[in-house]
Amino acid sequence: MENIKQTLRRLLQETLYATPEKPIAERQNFVRERLSYIQRLCGNFDKTFIVCELDVTCDQYGLGGSNQHTATLFRGPSEEASVAICITERGSVLHRNDSPWQVYDDAGDVSPMRLERCLQSA
Repeated sequence: MENIKQTLRRLLQETLYATPEKPIAERQNFVRERLSYIQRLCGNFDKTFIVCELDVTCDQYGLGGSNQHTATLFRGPSEEASVAICITERGSVLHRNDSPWQVYDDAGDVSPMRLERCLQSA
Protein backbone atom coordinates (compact mmCIF):
# COMPACT_ATOMS: atom_id res chain seq x y z
CA MET A 1 0.00 0.00 0.00
CA GLU A 2 2.75 2.48 0.92
CA ASN A 3 4.51 1.78 -2.36
CA ILE A 4 1.35 2.79 -4.23
CA LYS A 5 1.15 6.06 -2.27
CA GLN A 6 4.79 6.82 -3.03
CA THR A 7 4.22 6.07 -6.71
CA LEU A 8 1.19 8.37 -6.78
CA ARG A 9 3.13 11.20 -5.11
CA ARG A 10 5.98 10.75 -7.58
CA LEU A 11 3.63 10.73 -10.60
CA LEU A 12 1.84 13.85 -9.40
CA GLN A 13 5.14 15.65 -8.78
CA GLU A 14 6.41 14.64 -12.22
CA THR A 15 3.19 16.00 -13.73
CA LEU A 16 3.49 19.30 -11.87
CA TYR A 17 7.10 19.82 -12.90
CA ALA A 18 6.48 18.82 -16.54
CA THR A 19 3.34 20.91 -17.08
CA PRO A 20 5.08 24.34 -17.23
CA GLU A 21 7.36 22.95 -19.96
CA LYS A 22 4.33 22.42 -22.21
CA PRO A 23 2.85 25.12 -24.45
CA ILE A 24 0.01 26.92 -22.67
CA ALA A 25 -2.60 25.49 -25.06
CA GLU A 26 -1.55 21.92 -24.17
CA ARG A 27 -1.33 22.18 -20.37
CA GLN A 28 -4.91 21.27 -19.49
CA ASN A 29 -4.92 18.23 -21.76
CA PHE A 30 -1.52 17.12 -20.45
CA VAL A 31 -2.76 17.22 -16.83
CA ARG A 32 -6.02 15.53 -17.84
CA GLU A 33 -4.11 12.69 -19.57
CA ARG A 34 -1.70 12.24 -16.66
CA LEU A 35 -4.54 12.08 -14.12
CA SER A 36 -6.33 9.57 -16.35
CA TYR A 37 -3.16 7.46 -16.40
CA ILE A 38 -3.01 7.61 -12.59
CA GLN A 39 -6.67 6.51 -12.42
CA ARG A 40 -5.94 3.48 -14.62
CA LEU A 41 -2.87 2.62 -12.56
CA CYS A 42 -4.89 2.75 -9.35
CA GLY A 43 -7.54 0.53 -10.95
CA ASN A 44 -4.84 -2.10 -11.52
CA PHE A 45 -4.44 -2.24 -7.71
CA ASP A 46 -8.20 -2.13 -7.00
CA LYS A 47 -7.80 1.42 -5.68
CA THR A 48 -9.98 4.36 -6.58
CA PHE A 49 -8.57 7.69 -7.73
CA ILE A 50 -11.41 10.08 -8.52
CA VAL A 51 -10.82 13.31 -10.38
CA CYS A 52 -13.44 16.01 -10.89
CA GLU A 53 -12.79 18.71 -13.47
CA LEU A 54 -14.38 22.12 -12.92
CA ASP A 55 -14.39 25.32 -14.94
CA VAL A 56 -13.84 28.15 -12.45
CA THR A 57 -12.90 31.81 -12.42
CA CYS A 58 -9.63 32.96 -10.90
CA ASP A 59 -11.40 34.70 -8.00
CA GLN A 60 -12.56 31.34 -6.60
CA TYR A 61 -10.87 28.73 -4.39
CA GLY A 62 -8.36 31.20 -2.96
CA LEU A 63 -6.61 31.74 -6.30
CA GLY A 64 -6.58 35.51 -5.78
CA GLY A 65 -7.32 36.47 -9.37
CA SER A 66 -10.11 38.17 -11.25
CA ASN A 67 -13.50 36.83 -12.23
CA GLN A 68 -12.53 37.97 -15.75
CA HIS A 69 -10.03 35.09 -16.03
CA THR A 70 -10.95 31.41 -16.13
CA ALA A 71 -9.21 28.25 -15.05
CA THR A 72 -9.67 24.51 -14.91
CA LEU A 73 -9.58 22.95 -11.46
CA PHE A 74 -8.81 19.25 -11.07
CA ARG A 75 -9.73 17.93 -7.62
CA GLY A 76 -11.18 14.99 -5.78
CA PRO A 77 -14.93 14.39 -5.46
CA SER A 78 -15.39 16.47 -2.30
CA GLU A 79 -16.26 20.16 -2.59
CA GLU A 80 -13.78 20.76 0.24
CA ALA A 81 -11.00 18.74 -1.41
CA SER A 82 -7.67 19.94 -0.09
CA VAL A 83 -5.71 18.44 -2.99
CA ALA A 84 -6.11 20.17 -6.32
CA ILE A 85 -4.31 21.18 -9.50
CA CYS A 86 -5.30 24.37 -11.28
CA ILE A 87 -4.42 25.48 -14.81
CA THR A 88 -5.50 29.00 -15.74
CA GLU A 89 -6.41 30.14 -19.24
CA ARG A 90 -3.24 32.22 -19.31
CA GLY A 91 -1.14 29.23 -18.30
CA SER A 92 -0.52 29.53 -14.56
CA VAL A 93 0.01 26.14 -12.93
CA LEU A 94 -0.85 25.72 -9.24
CA HIS A 95 -1.15 22.84 -6.80
CA ARG A 96 -2.29 22.47 -3.22
CA ASN A 97 -2.09 19.50 -0.90
CA ASP A 98 -3.45 20.32 2.56
CA SER A 99 -1.57 23.61 2.29
CA PRO A 100 -1.82 26.95 0.48
CA TRP A 101 -1.48 26.99 -3.29
CA GLN A 102 2.02 26.38 -4.59
CA VAL A 103 2.70 28.12 -7.91
CA TYR A 104 4.62 26.07 -10.49
CA ASP A 105 4.26 28.65 -13.26
CA ASP A 106 3.01 32.21 -12.82
CA ALA A 107 1.33 33.90 -15.79
CA GLY A 108 0.33 36.91 -13.67
CA ASP A 109 -3.38 36.12 -13.54
CA VAL A 110 -3.54 34.79 -9.97
CA SER A 111 -2.11 35.76 -6.61
CA PRO A 112 -3.05 33.00 -4.18
CA MET A 113 -3.23 33.85 -0.51
CA ARG A 114 0.09 33.00 1.05
CA LEU A 115 0.45 31.29 4.41
CA GLU A 116 1.86 34.48 5.95
CA ARG A 117 -1.32 36.38 5.05
CA CYS A 118 -3.46 33.56 6.45
CA LEU A 119 -1.61 33.68 9.76
CA GLN A 120 -1.83 37.49 9.98
CA SER A 121 -5.60 37.48 9.56
CA ALA A 122 -6.16 34.63 12.04
